[in-house]
Amino acid sequence: MFKNLIRELALEHLLDRELYQGFSGGEAKKFESFITLIQKAKLYMFDEPDSGIDIDSVKRIAKFVSELLNRNAAILLVTYIGQIIRYLDRIDRIYVMINGSIVRQGKEEVLDFILKKSTKLFLNQNFE
Repeated sequence: MFKNLIRELALEHLLDRELYQGFSGGEAKKFESFITLIQKAKLYMFDEPDSGIDIDSVKRIAKFVSELLNRNAAILLVTYIGQIIRYLDRIDRIYVMINGSIVRQGKEEVLDFILKKSTKLFLNQNFE
């Protein structure tokens, strides 16, 4: 499993380096995802896995997140740009939080809005 995951995340060239020494931002994100994915936990938290990486890396990480979901793992995924949700096989719930309060929840309608207009537009809306 490790070799396959290393190949899929394109991490081979990082294996002979000190951890995070000379890693680009994208390489560090992919390596963090690798470490998370090999733990075989029941609950995973991904904090901005789609931030600072190229679209191919986003797709790779989404593939493995989807595999975890298919193994019945629970996942809490925090994203500000929403890029990764385009590539996930399954999404059960979506919450939009602003200033510590949930301002939208649902699934398809929230997902559609986020993908089309981004969460930045939520900041300009009145939620009272």
